[in-house]
Amino acid sequence: MILDVVRHKFYEGLLVLLVATLVLSVMLLATDVPLCGGMAGSIAPLGASLGFVDTMPRLLGVPIIAVLYFASVLIAARATLRVSLYPVVTMAPLALFALVLLPAIVVESPMRQAIVALLFALSLSHMLRLFGPRASAVDLFGAMLAAGTMPLVDISLVAIPVAVALAIIAARATLREATIVVGGMLLPLFIYCYVEWCSGGSFGDTALAMWRDVAASAAVSPLELITIPRLIFLGVVIFVQTMASIFYATEQELNSSAARGVWRSAHLLLVVAIASIVALPSASASLIVVVTMISVVMQPLFF
Repeated sequence: MILDVVRHKFYEGLLVLLVATLVLSVMLLATDVPLCGGMAGSIAPLGASLGFVDTMPRLLGVPIIAVLYFASVLIAARATLRVSLYPVVTMAPLALFALVLLPAIVVESPMRQAIVALLFALSLSHMLRLFGPRASAVDLFGAMLAAGTMPLVDISLVAIPVAVALAIIAARATLREATIVVGGMLLPLFIYCYVEWCSGGSFGDTALAMWRDVAASAAVSPLELITIPRLIFLGVVIFVQTMASIFYATEQELNSSAARGVWRSAHLLLVVAIASIVALPSASASLIVVVTMISVVMQPLFF
């Protein structure tokens, strides 16, 4: 039964997640890959401040990454159950998130990737609730607050909160909700600029630097990180995602109206994330984390 992903019970999916978390921890402890390598000179303000992780004991840093990874998978998988996203009730996302997100976390700077995964999982969780019967302004603001924080961790994610905002506004197009969306998206940057100003700096320097350096070349391009095993993994993800999209397009009558709204938003986010990898010189491996998480939301339809 453990290989029958569609009929997974919760404890089976949780077992897969626990094993994946253990594998992640062993991989990071057994190698000397810097947990935040290349982040000391990061343009993103919060990304630069995380450079201290490389100086802490590895036995302390790795458990933190493992906990962030574990929480990200649980939050994202739980979010898919709140909306009738698939024709049948399934725990498949729990195992799929664990298996697909694991290679993306260890590609480069695992601490940054884990934080990005957690932020996107929180944003995704609030965003999916907006398509359910109990949508509220709290979910609207929470989705944009988490998404708006992501560019502060990695500048290459600047297009993601904009895409999330467009998806939400398209689904809930009222002036009040559009105001909440824009406010939630800009609040993290405003708070950081305010703290910097209180510390004696200029209020707008961080925002101007981020805007200017979006076009700056990243130290390591995502394409430079591709190896044969990673290429095979990417090929499998692309194949499953393509088939899931085809099944969605041909069998829309099996999906609820809420599910169709989620799928349209997921496809929009996927296109924006892939376009960012291709078009932005500052693109980093964090975009791979976002792409895999969006893809996993749709992949259970293939099975």
